[in-house]
Amino acid sequence: MYAATAWLVLQLGAIVFPALHAPGWCLPVLIGFVALGFPVALVLAWAFEVTPDGVRRTEDAGSNEAANPGNRRRVGQTLNIAIIVILAAAVGVLAWRLSARNNPLGQADAARTQTVAPATAIPAKSIAVLPFENLSTDKSNGYFADGIQDLILSKLAEIGGLTVISRTSTMRYQSHPEDLKAIGRQLGVANLLEGSVQKAGNQVLINLQLIDARTDHHLWAKSYTRTLNNVFGVEGEVAEKVAAALKQKLDPAEQARVTAAPTHNAAAYDAYLHGLSLETNRGLSGSVDLKIAAAFQRAVKLDPSFSAAWARLASIDSQLHFYLIDYTPARLAQAKAALERAQSLAPDAIATKIAAGDYAYYGHYDYAKALALYHEVLKLSPSNAYALASIGYVERRQGHWQRAIDYLERSLALDPRNVNTLASLAWSIACLHRYAKATKLLREALAISDGDSSLTGFLAWIYQSEGRLEESEKLLSAVKISPNDTSDFQSFVNQALWTRRYPDAIRLLREALASGKRLSPTARGHYYQRLGFSEQLAGNRDAARQAYMQAIAVLRTAPGKSPLVLVQRALAQAGLGRKAAALASIRQSKTSTPGKYDAFERPILDVFLAEVQTQLDEPSQAIATLRGVLAMPLGSNASLLVTPASLRLDPVWDPLRKEPAFRALIKRYSAAPANATSPARASP
Repeated sequence: MYAATAWLVLQLGAIVFPALHAPGWCLPVLIGFVALGFPVALVLAWAFEVTPDGVRRTEDAGSNEAANPGNRRRVGQTLNIAIIVILAAAVGVLAWRLSARNNPLGQADAARTQTVAPATAIPAKSIAVLPFENLSTDKSNGYFADGIQDLILSKLAEIGGLTVISRTSTMRYQSHPEDLKAIGRQLGVANLLEGSVQKAGNQVLINLQLIDARTDHHLWAKSYTRTLNNVFGVEGEVAEKVAAALKQKLDPAEQARVTAAPTHNAAAYDAYLHGLSLETNRGLSGSVDLKIAAAFQRAVKLDPSFSAAWARLASIDSQLHFYLIDYTPARLAQAKAALERAQSLAPDAIATKIAAGDYAYYGHYDYAKALALYHEVLKLSPSNAYALASIGYVERRQGHWQRAIDYLERSLALDPRNVNTLASLAWSIACLHRYAKATKLLREALAISDGDSSLTGFLAWIYQSEGRLEESEKLLSAVKISPNDTSDFQSFVNQALWTRRYPDAIRLLREALASGKRLSPTARGHYYQRLGFSEQLAGNRDAARQAYMQAIAVLRTAPGKSPLVLVQRALAQAGLGRKAAALASIRQSKTSTPGKYDAFERPILDVFLAEVQTQLDEPSQAIATLRGVLAMPLGSNASLLVTPASLRLDPVWDPLRKEPAFRALIKRYSAAPANATSPARASP
């Protein structure tokens, strides 16, 4: 009874102490008291016995038991019941702890197949910063805890001797998880930093503890009580203490970077934390948002000398331009001004160099310059997963597919649960027609993200690209349609068109145009163009003409004239039979932004060109264009690109089916092995 009860007490202590944020020594002390009590219980059990008349020495109780056998049975039954209850409780706690251990995220992901790093491969000076618990009464202050966590992580990543896991891989864990060893193995780290942040009025309380995930041993813990006016620089102090606990010395340059306070303006600091929180919680799509830019704009307005905020603003403005959310010269000019301001304030800062790389990449498609800048970041911060992934994206655009894959895999080693990077890696591999490996990666990403719809849509496209329409239909039937996610939505439209259910395609597109409140003009124009084509296939000429005209009108409102806008306009013009205008738009798309017409973007533009040539009844030109597309890896918008299966199934190519050259093209590439497209052939 003592052993069972003691075990139950220890299990309850292991659960309750972390929840109460008790010091790390509490549980070892409890274990010591329980261990000391066991010999005493053993001696007492040998010397005494419980009888109906009370506790007696064993030799005295024997005669009484002989005289009263009924009493002995009743006492035995009572003790049996007590033992059964204690053991049942112990078994229940054990089952609960085993369940929590198998599911350390505390979510519905017990079926996940997560790659676990072998213990021997985990560096001793590796660390992950778990999400900080928001203990503020006002739960809207959650951004403050997110921002503090992000700042501490960024400071740690600037220390060259540490391996630091990115926040995107830790954000789905609990603040104080049960099984630290399992999480350490999942993330491939030896140490975990836990914390909580409480913000009340002008007061801030930050509690932190560094734990060796391999042994559950507490290496360092500290509480910081600050006001909003002197909280600046706490992240640098924490990074120093953590480095010292891990026995990592900082060189003078690292010391200067880590200890530098970002600002001394409380309101600017608060706005900056808002921006960081919005940026790191922007979801699986990874899309930038005008709200993020607005937060950083507030920060620099409040403190014009806030270099880190200027750098983040430059990066976000560059991405807003690149992703066509604001493709105006004014947005790009804002990015340039923000970068120049950051460079004048802190030219050697890691954030400034990242911003310069982003501006070169996203703002001007200057890939050589972007690569050089991202590599400079890696020299200063080897654990910078963002720089590694960015190098992968640039290498991919230059047609260096295997190098791109290598860098994305290196980024994942530092950010193993980043579903955006996982999806990008899967996409890169799918572009080389290695569908089996891409499918495996997507399933891993789906397990981490609890079945994200955009990833499901991508997986459905892979099935479609192989002609496995029954499997893609089954997959899509379990997903809620999201018109605001264009890649996901296109898989639904493809499914309807390729199975010749034109009324379904028309319904999907009309519903999307009616409900897609966040659709950009580019996406809305594309949906109208696809609607016109679907109406045309269904024989509804007037409705098709109206949709094509609406597409042209909407695309005119798109900010700037990106190549994608121009080729979509060409498709709508071709649908209306305006041959000269359509070909002029295609030619303009190839010269409007030369740098963007790269190995990753070229396939989608060439596919649109082939569609235009097909609609304009130029079969030989269309087949020649398709031949070039099939000879290169797929590109940026995989759901719109061609494979042998899509050429067989997509009604876009129906006018070409009578052409012997078209049938020969399908036969040639259908007979090729799945991995025929090698990195050596990748450059167009």
